[in-house]
Amino acid sequence: MKLPDACGVYLLKDKDGHIIYIGKSKSIKKRVSAHFRTKLGSKICSVDHILTKGELSALILEARLIKKYKPRYNISMRDDKQYPYIKLTISEDYPALSIARTKDDDGSVYFGRFRSGAAGLLLKTASRIFGLRKCSSGVFKKRRQPCLNYYMKKCQAPCIGAISKKDYAVKACQAKKFLEAGPEKLAEEMKKLMEEASANSKFELAADLRDKLYRIEESIDSPFKQRQRVKSRNNKGSMQDLMHRLCLDKLPARIEAFDISNTGASQTVGAMVVFVNGDPFKAHYRKFKISTQSLPDDTAAVYETVFRRYSGSLKDQLPLPDIVVVDGGSGQRSSAEKALKDAGISDLKLISIAKKNEDIYISNNEPPLVLPKDSKAMLLLRSLRDEAHRFAISYHRSRRQKAMFS
Repeated sequence: MKLPDACGVYLLKDKDGHIIYIGKSKSIKKRVSAHFRTKLGSKICSVDHILTKGELSALILEARLIKKYKPRYNISMRDDKQYPYIKLTISEDYPALSIARTKDDDGSVYFGRFRSGAAGLLLKTASRIFGLRKCSSGVFKKRRQPCLNYYMKKCQAPCIGAISKKDYAVKACQAKKFLEAGPEKLAEEMKKLMEEASANSKFELAADLRDKLYRIEESIDSPFKQRQRVKSRNNKGSMQDLMHRLCLDKLPARIEAFDISNTGASQTVGAMVVFVNGDPFKAHYRKFKISTQSLPDDTAAVYETVFRRYSGSLKDQLPLPDIVVVDGGSGQRSSAEKALKDAGISDLKLISIAKKNEDIYISNNEPPLVLPKDSKAMLLLRSLRDEAHRFAISYHRSRRQKAMFS
């Protein structure tokens, strides 16, 4: 049975050709393979699939097919109230979008049911694209000035007449198509309308349709990927801020941070964490059992940890970082600097972060650098320092427990 390693919806069928389960996945091949390892596997005789361009389209298509075929093993999504609907009050002059737990005979259009947070994701996406109100009818009638959603461009503010009933109805109709058929078909329609408007010199309308088309096409992409792009932009901003504040020649794409954890002279350990492009890279985290005799002495432990990282086998196994960060003050930094020198490395940027006021020590001969507490650079360094601290404490705790049991 050849199935694609791609996003879409799959339909599992029994020996009589009846659909027994409908699901969606970023990888149809992997998800269906997993089903064969469950109790359901013995009942599957064939599989159909429909590819989609993104997870949002798959989400809408899955709900529509479950509603149509009512598969036996999707019973929870058909009856269980933990799976909500999206409700569009199409019978009102200015329809609203909301999440509903039950389906009432009130003239509204209901979409779903949807799994977990999927309903919230769809509601947020549709609101952002079409700007329909989310407030209740009671609140809407009493409102005399727009809410925050209007200023955030998430609502067209029909409450104050900022949009005509006719134009609002067009947006409600588009939202209905979006939630019924998914973003792909609506995107095709919007593209044709945009081209027509441009050909007829209706440039304002064409520009509005272009912006809406962009938001619809963006929604076709995986929401996870969208979040990753936002996170990536934020990370880049943090790295740029750190680069400028530390006077580096390039973005600090790889940063390694060290911390020491001990209880007196007992079970002292060192830990190293790695951030790549602003995110933890756990495959390169390392733990160190400290063997130095002058304990408890954080500076001696820092020396041993840093020296072992940048000498011997680890020096060849792992790439060198753009910045080395040590938890502590000037003493810890001096100890790390000596370790780097003894390991034969002299061109790495080395800083330490003091615990008390978060002063940044960048040189033994200069006063510490004080960064704004809410600066992007400081937030990134704080994340590194806290992650190194967490990793060191976790390792120290496990060592103590092993020693206690032995």
